[in-house]
Amino acid sequence: MDTVAVYANRNFQRLYVAACALFALIGVLMFFGGHPVQGSFVFVVFVAGAVLQGSQLIRPKPLFELTPGGLRPTIGGVAPWQDIEDVGAGMLGRAGQVVGVRLSTYSGYLQSLQANPPTKNGRILSLTTRFVAQPAKDDPTLNRLQKERVALLTWSRNKTGGLDIYWPQRLLPETTLTQIRAYQAAVLNPRER
Repeated sequence: MDTVAVYANRNFQRLYVAACALFALIGVLMFFGGHPVQGSFVFVVFVAGAVLQGSQLIRPKPLFELTPGGLRPTIGGVAPWQDIEDVGAGMLGRAGQVVGVRLSTYSGYLQSLQANPPTKNGRILSLTTRFVAQPAKDDPTLNRLQKERVALLTWSRNKTGGLDIYWPQRLLPETTLTQIRAYQAAVLNPRER
């Protein structure tokens, strides 16, 4: 089977860049309207958001890839198909609806982190993990990265109602759930294709 890359919804990305540009303009108006510190802050934050999302429009990178070996998120590692027990939707507080996968065991994914090390996004995620979840300190068989990833997966499962690895639904094409399920079924049951 071929590897299938799933990219972010380009219409959402364009809307995000336009919204950031609008807020950056508001920052400029605040700056010249007598609030230079607040205006500068608003301008810098939203220009940075527009630049980051704009770079994704110019040079898109997949959110994840469907490979014969498993689902490969851009944060690093590969979740083996046999370990993915559910593909579905959940809620993440004010962030809204998310789409993702629940793993029956973390061991295959954790082992894959050695062969597929985290990308830049995965390293940033490891830093933020320390603020939202406490890494497991009692398992001597895991390295620091694996402990942080277990903490993040556990935190994600608790916050989303059962999903270990997830993406905001608004970022994904509407057919993502169906696409993941069909690919998984084709890999696990090749005769049924």
